[in-house]
Amino acid sequence: FVGSRIISVNEGNFSNSTDNYDVGLAFYTMDSTVSAERLRIDDSGNVGINTTTPQNPLNVIGYINATTGFIVNSSTGITGNYSVGSCWIALKGGIAYGSNCTTL
Repeated sequence: FVGSRIISVNEGNFSNSTDNYDVGLAFYTMDSTVSAERLRIDDSGNVGINTTTPQNPLNVIGYINATTGFIVNSSTGITGNYSVGSCWIALKGGIAYGSNCTTL
């Protein structure tokens, strides 16, 4: 085939006897020589970018570019311009920002 495609994918539980299907969608793009899955919506509605097994409502493997900021619970957020070499670290109940990416 040539170009991009969207296909249905078996997510594990498949039973002909009860017509129960756990099916997701896989989105493929193609550069000049290679077709690769870039985005998946699994049978639970989780969306994965650069992963075939999203574990959260949005699971991204790679960099995220947010031009305005992040909003959490519609009342708190993270905004600003942060330099290269800094990082976000997941903490229980949220995330934190710092320059030492191993021991924030």
